[in-house]
Amino acid sequence: LVSDGEETCKLDPCEVGKELERSGVDFTAHVIGFDVSDPTQQAQLRCLAENTGGRYFNARNADELGTAIDGAVKSSTEPPPPPASATVAANGALSITTEVEIVWTGPADLGALRSLVRFIRRTEPDILHAHSSKAGMLARLSRLCGVSTPVLYTPHAYYKMGTGDRRPMTLAILAAERALAYIGSTVNLGATETEYAHAVVGVPRQRRRIVHNGIDCELFAPPSPAEKRAAREHFHLPPDAMILGTVGRFSYQKDPATLYGAFKRALADFPNLVLAHLGKGELWPETERYIQAHGLAERMIRVDYAPEPSGFYRALDGFILTSRYEGMSYAILEALATNLPIILTPAPGNSDFAAFGLSHVHWGETGVAESVAGAIGEWQRRAGQTPNHREVALKLFTEDRCVEGLLQCYADALEQ
Repeated sequence: LVSDGEETCKLDPCEVGKELERSGVDFTAHVIGFDVSDPTQQAQLRCLAENTGGRYFNARNADELGTAIDGAVKSSTEPPPPPASATVAANGALSITTEVEIVWTGPADLGALRSLVRFIRRTEPDILHAHSSKAGMLARLSRLCGVSTPVLYTPHAYYKMGTGDRRPMTLAILAAERALAYIGSTVNLGATETEYAHAVVGVPRQRRRIVHNGIDCELFAPPSPAEKRAAREHFHLPPDAMILGTVGRFSYQKDPATLYGAFKRALADFPNLVLAHLGKGELWPETERYIQAHGLAERMIRVDYAPEPSGFYRALDGFILTSRYEGMSYAILEALATNLPIILTPAPGNSDFAAFGLSHVHWGETGVAESVAGAIGEWQRRAGQTPNHREVALKLFTEDRCVEGLLQCYADALEQ
């Protein structure tokens, strides 16, 4: 990269370099600052080179520019270091639906691809079904390495699907998804995701399937009064409060800022509300500052982790999810099976639930706390009514129904 030092694209090259390196993109920038006298601009260019494993050259005139270009070319043509070793081990070849433990050690992405290809050739599976974007990319790339195993890919929501985000990481992942769209079959979770796969990613119609997620509707079930009291006692929730619960990471996708802003507004009208949040994540410190600044600590309880979350749902009176995008949230399905009223944003993935005939779903505008607070108020005004949500869950979202759909996808892939 030859630069005069002035950044005019409203991006920080140093941060872009860090993001590329964190994402595992195999990218090295050797940077030449040509007639750059500003120390701040020099530091920015040097940072881009260092963050991607490259070298920085400063050139004040034509002669120094020639020398710098020679140095950059020499650096680019030096032989790369030998590849790092990587191993992947599994506890045997097992039949379908049996859990298999995969132990991975070694470098990211390219090393993982080599090991995955070796693993597939050694174990000779009938089907390779990859979940989420990283695994989906590696599995489909294995086909380009001579693997003949049929590949299916379930995105569980494409990265920042439908948010309009245009940052380098998002665009890079979308470009990779488009490049791999013609390999294998894509198993989408719902109508929104499959429409995005068609219109934005470019997955051909004949390569798309829809199979809804499924849950254990015996484990997630409406509680008896005694079970509800016990669940509240276990999670240290007040026995007589109106408990609104959510399950999800403190992350960009889940948008905790809108959730807690809406909860603060709703408390003014419904002081008996308590928010119970099962999850943790990178935005918790920021959220905690908001909680302390607005005096919400006495009206919310956070649970980091629950190895068996069904008890958490049994403690609730209502469920809320303010996501920016989803595939088909297991948390929503678990709340449906527990027959809880639900408050949602009509984000991609969430909006699919408007088509299932659910009686007690209350909608608040994505990213707008005041609108979500209005949905909380609507839920409160209908408190005591019995939803039809478990009935719908038993009809559409059981584990058996999900497995049946996946088995048909596998049979189609083997036939093709």
